[in-house]
Amino acid sequence: MIRFAVLGPGNISHRFIKGCNEYKNAEATAFASRTPAKVADYAASVHVEKVYTYEDLYKDKEIDAVYISTPPFVHFQQIKACLNAGKHVLCEKPLCETVEQAKELFALAQEKHLVLMEAQKAVFLPVHTRIKEWLASGEFGTIYAADASFCRNHAASLPKDHWVYTMPCCGAMYDVGVYPLSVLLSLFPEPLKTVSRTDIFEDHCPVSSIVSMATEDNILLTARASITYEMDNELKIYAQNGTITSRDFWHSHTAEYELNGIKKSFNDIFESEFSFEIQHFCSLIENGCHFSPIMSPEFSMKVLKIVSEQSAY
Repeated sequence: MIRFAVLGPGNISHRFIKGCNEYKNAEATAFASRTPAKVADYAASVHVEKVYTYEDLYKDKEIDAVYISTPPFVHFQQIKACLNAGKHVLCEKPLCETVEQAKELFALAQEKHLVLMEAQKAVFLPVHTRIKEWLASGEFGTIYAADASFCRNHAASLPKDHWVYTMPCCGAMYDVGVYPLSVLLSLFPEPLKTVSRTDIFEDHCPVSSIVSMATEDNILLTARASITYEMDNELKIYAQNGTITSRDFWHSHTAEYELNGIKKSFNDIFESEFSFEIQHFCSLIENGCHFSPIMSPEFSMKVLKIVSEQSAY
């Protein structure tokens, strides 16, 4: 049984706990917060036994792994502290602010013989696996292009002093752009020969971004992200013999294709979209691995390089 502490138990943590419950070899047993008293009632409601400070978490020898769900501008120091305390780490995307920070953290994890993995639930979903199988079959012929978007309006839900607008690692790419980038680069892992990024700024914050990439196999990939407007968010793949579509791909149960005029869909039932990445992460610990072959250090840094390098316009 892998015993988790959740560092930063916010809105996302209840879905993580559901994911632990679906995978029987994992259990969330502790919450670590800057203000433990404020999360005590929530912890009791989801049957989490311990609520304490970050410092107490680092000292707790009964905790095997830490799930970090705090904002990205504090990830570097928190991951480092957890690794130095002997804890495996599953950290929400993006892993940290810069590629240089990521290199240091992955080196530390290897030195400590611990697992460090960026939490990117989208690439572990059954829908994502099935789309990879469809592409690998060769039935679709030449793949020409793929688009993925995650655009939503934060204006009504987040104050203007929120980190998404104000921190050095602010903006659409750090908040939601990691999803379309990770999904596209997971489905099409070929080296990139060109990368172009365009940002729209409000008060020095890149609130909307488009990244256009071309692989060495001449597949055009487009990732769109925004925190100022809504759109019909989907993954769409265009090929010689048809198309593949998945709406809300970062937590979707469903994908469909049209192949030579024939339509087919795939649907999977699950309670928490987190359960699949949790299972993978725990298997790495159980098998004595340091890094994930899916969310590898190289993959996380490939995505982070695009996320962290804003355009000049």
